Amino acid sequence: MKFCIKNFVVPLTVYLFCLNAAAVESIYSVSGSHSSVENACVGPIPLFIGLDCSYDASNPTLFPVAGWAGPRFSVGYYPIGSSPGPFGTPAVNDGKLSPEIMASSSITINDNGTFCDLDDTIAINLIFAAAARNFTAGPGARGEESWGDGDLMFQISPTPVNSATGNLNGGCDYTIATAGMPPLLERSDGFGSYPVEEGSWSTGFFLNPSLIGMASFEGVPNIGVAISVLTGASYACVENSPGPCDTGSDGANNFRGSRATINNALVSVATDSLGNITAGRIFDNNESKVFQVPPDPFNSWDGGVIDFSGTLANGRPQPQPPAEPPITPVGFCVEPPESPPGYGQDR
Repeated sequence: MKFCIKNFVVPLTVYLFCLNAAAVESIYSVSGSHSSVENACVGPIPLFIGLDCSYDASNPTLFPVAGWAGPRFSVGYYPIGSSPGPFGTPAVNDGKLSPEIMASSSITINDNGTFCDLDDTIAINLIFAAAARNFTAGPGARGEESWGDGDLMFQISPTPVNSATGNLNGGCDYTIATAGMPPLLERSDGFGSYPVEEGSWSTGFFLNPSLIGMASFEGVPNIGVAISVLTGASYACVENSPGPCDTGSDGANNFRGSRATINNALVSVATDSLGNITAGRIFDNNESKVFQVPPDPFNSWDGGVIDFSGTLANGRPQPQPPAEPPITPVGFCVEPPESPPGYGQDR
């Protein structure tokens, strides 16, 4: 005689536990590019010209201002051999280049055994194609650094996310940014968005400030993650006067100087159920102190935008939980123990 149970309903929590019981590292191949320019908000600007250059119109310097201007041009990227050099001056529409992310780049998402939650970590390794970066290093001082294919690398070590939300594509929307990801500021003339090539300061250039700040000292502090920058043998730097190519943490705004560690990058990554990164963005912002004006310890930031997408190279797609608990026919039978001889007979 057997006792059988059929059509047992597996609870959703049990289903998900079985589905995600083992941590999975999903490694994605990445493509995309860095913006052709970087923008900056420098702490003394409100003091010097009476305008607020913050991303969210929060005026963290507390100096009186006549209005909000937003950030402006600070750095341009060019094809090697086609740049203005350290003795030239970048201009609008002068042949700038958006450095490409090379095919050997990758992003790793570790779900730590559960789908789309705050124990997930993201690690990033971006390798850039050849370019020249023309940058300012203070009044009248300019430098230009360059590198060949593969000799500029941005690395982010595995970092827990600040938010993780399931999306309609069956994947997850992640951010590493304590206040969230700011939108791109839109130009008032309709010709594009942040970051911009123009360097002149005026009100009305952007339509509206962002509701989310770009820095740890703007409005609601927005804290991201550090990027370690590595350069290879082909790296070179030239300058128009002593200083712009200085290296070390107290050096100038170059990738072997103060930007060897980009200290407050904001990151977003969106995945789907098919093994794709459908959209990703990094604001590669570096914060610094320019002159002894508030706030402290930093009063300035500068950076650009990296946009990317990716396809699954190793691992498995992160599964979206089903909307309803699955009803799975699970049949099992129990065989009673054999009765001793004579059991149940009339005595």
